[in-house]
Amino acid sequence: LAGLLATAAHAQEGEDLATDAEITQLQTLVVTASSIATDVRSAPASVSVVDRTTLEQKAVADLSEAIRSVPGVNVGFGSSGTRGISIRGLGTGYSLILIDGKRVNTGSTMLRHYNGDLNWVPLDAIERIEVVRGPMSTLYGSDALGGVINIITKKGGDTWSGSVTTEFLLPESKATGRTQRLNGYVSGPLIPDVLTFTAFGNV
Repeated sequence: LAGLLATAAHAQEGEDLATDAEITQLQTLVVTASSIATDVRSAPASVSVVDRTTLEQKAVADLSEAIRSVPGVNVGFGSSGTRGISIRGLGTGYSLILIDGKRVNTGSTMLRHYNGDLNWVPLDAIERIEVVRGPMSTLYGSDALGGVINIITKKGGDTWSGSVTTEFLLPESKATGRTQRLNGYVSGPLIPDVLTFTAFGNV
C-alpha cells in the first residue's frame, strides 16, 4: 500500500509540473497596436514582432537592417543621404518610430547621412521590435499613417551586465559613405527588487 501511494504521489507531482510548464507558455504579446498588452493574434492591426532570438541570429548593424525582411516594410536612401523606412508604400514621413512608446522621429532633420532615429539604440539593448503595418493615426497622430515601429528595450535584471561593440562599414560605393560606430550598454539593480538602472548610446 505504501508503495502504491508513493507511486501515485510521484505521478501527481509529474502532472503538476507539466501543468505549471503549460501555464508559463504565454502567447506573444504586443502593446503597440492597442497601447495595452494584447495577444498578437487578436491585435486590431497587422503586427510583426522581431524578437531577441532573431536579432541575435542576424548580422545586423541597426534598426533598418533588423526590420528589412518584415513584409510591407521598405528601407531606402533619400535625397539627403539619410535612410528612411517606408511602410506599405507611404513616404518615410508617415512611419512613426517609438522607443518604449516614446517618439524619436528625426526624419525632418537635414544633416546629411544622419540616421539618429534608426541606429542610436544598440541591438544589445533591444528586447524586441514591434512593427504595425497600416494606419495608426487614431492612437499616434498623422505621422503614423503608414505604420508604427516600436523598439522595446530590455528591462534591468537582478545582476549587472553590459556590452561594448564597435562597427565599421565600408560600402563599395563611395557615395554612400562609410560608417564607424561605438556602442555601449549597461544595466543592473541599484536597489535589489526595487530600482534598476539602464543606460545605452553610441557615437
